[in-house]
Amino acid sequence: MPKVFLHPEAVGDRGAEAFLYIPESRHSASSLRRPSNSERVRKVVCQVKPLDEILTEIGQPVDLVKFDIEGVEYEVFAASRLVHQVEWIVGELKGSSPEVERLIALFPEHFIEVLRNPPNVAYVFLKRER
Repeated sequence: MPKVFLHPEAVGDRGAEAFLYIPESRHSASSLRRPSNSERVRKVVCQVKPLDEILTEIGQPVDLVKFDIEGVEYEVFAASRLVHQVEWIVGELKGSSPEVERLIALFPEHFIEVLRNPPNVAYVFLKRER
């Protein structure tokens, strides 16, 4: 698919080198944040880029950003100015209602839909108003 771009780095609020914590017992939920539970993880050094750097590399316009970034959603989107030009922003956010509200408050110019299932997981759909 010529207009789909995958990036082999982590997204964060700033460029850096960091540990990516990868759960040993499953293939999902890798994160830049160390798990607070006793789950066994392996640490891998990875490059972290801010979202604006990635969006600049791709070039405008960007139609869709899909996120599932395990706890750093607010920091990533709060640090980005270019994300507001993206047509669709969709993804998964684990957390309470105040955390979800805090994130979607960053996007006052977007139509917003939030679906919950189970109660601690929110599926967020943001569409830029024209």
